[in-house]
Amino acid sequence: MRLYRTSALQVVAVTTLLFAVISIAAAPSEPVYAVDLTRYFPTPDAERAAREPLFAAVKAFGARHPNSDRDLDDYLRAAAQLQISLERHEEYWHLKAAIDTADSEARQADDDTTVQLSQLSTLIDATLQRVASSKQFADSAKHRVISRPVISRYGFLIEQARRKADHTLPADQQLILDRLSVPTLSALFDLYQQTINTTPFGTLSTPAGERDIWAHRRALTSSPDRAIRQRESEGLLRGFNSRAATYAGILLEIVRERERIAQLTHFDDAPSAAYFKRFQTPREVKSLLASVERHADLCKAYQTLLAEHISAATGVSAVRSWDLAAPLGGFTAPQFGIDQVRTMALQALAPLGAEYQTSLSAMLDPRNGRADIAAGTPTRYRSGFSVAVPGIDSALYVGDFQGSLRDANTVVHEGGHAVHGQLLNEHVSSPLYANGPNWLSEAFAILNELLLYDHLYRTSIDPHARTYYLAKLIDDIAIQIFTSAQEGSLEQAIYEGVAAGRVNNAADLDALTATIWNRYEIWSEHEPDRKHLWMTKQLMFEDPLYLVNYLYAGLLATKMYAMAGADAADFSRRYLPLLKDGYYAQPEVLLRNFFGHPQPLDQLVDQDMTLLKSKIDELAVLYRQLE
Repeated sequence: MRLYRTSALQVVAVTTLLFAVISIAAAPSEPVYAVDLTRYFPTPDAERAAREPLFAAVKAFGARHPNSDRDLDDYLRAAAQLQISLERHEEYWHLKAAIDTADSEARQADDDTTVQLSQLSTLIDATLQRVASSKQFADSAKHRVISRPVISRYGFLIEQARRKADHTLPADQQLILDRLSVPTLSALFDLYQQTINTTPFGTLSTPAGERDIWAHRRALTSSPDRAIRQRESEGLLRGFNSRAATYAGILLEIVRERERIAQLTHFDDAPSAAYFKRFQTPREVKSLLASVERHADLCKAYQTLLAEHISAATGVSAVRSWDLAAPLGGFTAPQFGIDQVRTMALQALAPLGAEYQTSLSAMLDPRNGRADIAAGTPTRYRSGFSVAVPGIDSALYVGDFQGSLRDANTVVHEGGHAVHGQLLNEHVSSPLYANGPNWLSEAFAILNELLLYDHLYRTSIDPHARTYYLAKLIDDIAIQIFTSAQEGSLEQAIYEGVAAGRVNNAADLDALTATIWNRYEIWSEHEPDRKHLWMTKQLMFEDPLYLVNYLYAGLLATKMYAMAGADAADFSRRYLPLLKDGYYAQPEVLLRNFFGHPQPLDQLVDQDMTLLKSKIDELAVLYRQLE
């Protein structure tokens, strides 16, 4: 899942972080984009009838103990089939819960299936840990000679099970932990959403009438009236702050719950547990965050360039963050129909190769029932995600499509996840190799965003449009790297502060946010309420410690974007196997095979900063030409 993220580089963060709730109907001529749920189960009753026996099969699976290579092969094939069956149920209910967030049965069934998937993973790990402790496997691994085909086929799974041995609980204990923690964290995120829905953001008087600041924030943030933009920005932050104690209570309880889970699974802390799954350590993450922070002046230089251009275009002498979305003369932000986005995406992603385009085209064809794209409603989940289950073509969900460029961005990003899932389903050697570190899959999706903006920039003739799209490209790179560093640093600091007893309330969270934001922004000195922005970071409440994934992903995506621009044919030749082959080795091995040489991610920081600076310089030239 990916929540659309933005920063003060382009628009006020709180006003653009979350999707608007305004429902805008699709043009009558456009086809309906809806996922055909019967591809998963013919009816909800059919799903319910299959679920209980499946959960019983997972429980019975714990009694299997393979004693030979043939037994192990049969065991892992059966495990893969159980995983596929569970994922079919999970994705079915995940889609239903998104289409109707008031569907309590869907939410409960989704949580229950997540628990069973965790239980199956624990059982598999325990079995593979016994295999890994055998003398035969140890000898073959030591000499890098594995003559036993089944061990060779599943060698990486066995190695990973051994890596997780110190953190693997007995299956019955893990089941208890999951049954307690999964619904607890789910309920805390529900409370966050309910708090937003009941927060008093207030209204504004506009030429079009009285407008609710929250419900109409997308329109208000780009109003031609500067006073409206300012009052909208300040009203949103003031609204959030009016419930600061509640937001802080929710977030701090999430942090404490994640800490309890980490300690019960024998990790030092919650960040260590989260990073471990991604083949990272807290020391490595902090080092990478520091490497990016050393380039924070480039982030501020870009903000200064934007401010100077807006000042020249509007006559506003003291540009603030709420001016960044101000409409400028000579160009109106485009609106797109879904079919237009489909055509545009296929053109933009041509550097990824014909096979990729074919897969994307099939997924976005409304006749195939694989894309649920619609305007938001009060009971529709407004973010986007993809689902992929072996044996069923992957699907895309976009919860609030209103025709903006940002919505097109969501389609290509989440569509990228869906295409990746489809390619894995068609080519990966075992479904057990279909899941890996999130930051890798996020990099593949972010690459699509960069290619979309690049395509629009290169193919636009109007100088105002070219300038607009180049700024969007730069902003996306800056968001993925700089904003991710801000958010990753903040979340890491929150967990450390709670553990040390330094962070206990909203005021502490405000102070921490202000300190970190000041390192990257030019706005905070004149906009002190930006310290409340931690309340708007939905992923900290929805998927704790996920945000830093985007830093790793952004660094890799920016490098791949440069490669695709330099030699598209060579890039697609390298790229498709990276998507198809799955997570058969550690990330450093996968990337070494892709690049053709070792490529530590921390070495990409300077390279990406060079590219970013060149784009900013290019934008400065275009600005001078317009002025």
